[in-house]
Amino acid sequence: GIIEKLWREFPNYAAVKHPRPVALRDSGLGTDEYAVIYDVSSRGVAVRLCLGKQIRKYFFLEISKEELERDIARFRDPMQKLEFGHFNVELAKSLYRRLFGDILADVPKGNPLTIIPDGLLAILPFEALVVGGSAVWKKDAQGFPYPEGLTFLVDEHPVSYYQSLTALTLERTVGSVDRKRDSMLVLA
Repeated sequence: GIIEKLWREFPNYAAVKHPRPVALRDSGLGTDEYAVIYDVSSRGVAVRLCLGKQIRKYFFLEISKEELERDIARFRDPMQKLEFGHFNVELAKSLYRRLFGDILADVPKGNPLTIIPDGLLAILPFEALVVGGSAVWKKDAQGFPYPEGLTFLVDEHPVSYYQSLTALTLERTVGSVDRKRDSMLVLA
């Protein structure tokens, strides 16, 4: 059909408009790049830690979509309402423990971490998950409360996101030979 013809004659266009799933072995992950890939199903969340194109660790978190949705909503609520004094430290620790288990134990601190969320996890700010510490609540110069004494995921690993392994690979490979790197577009 027409899509196959596009793939034969205009592969860069077809890759963007009609992407095909990319296998880990064919992905754009660098050999020394750590990525955590999540797959949400009705039974729970599959979690894989990859180093380059190899799976290093994995586990399955049995959790219902309803429980996951509830916890993510509760975690995001203080941030969305700008009520930072209601930040739930225990929930932030619990989400970190459940969604990462011990898979980051062998990842050297300071190494960047690429997160590829799935489903509901796409709206979770992973960098705000609490790795450890005890909160001592203080107020900044404007009187806004903040927890001191906590270690957040972003304190240990710079975090970047991609919607999928396919999106990561397309961004890194399609047209990379043809385009210059003298400009940048940032969306926040």
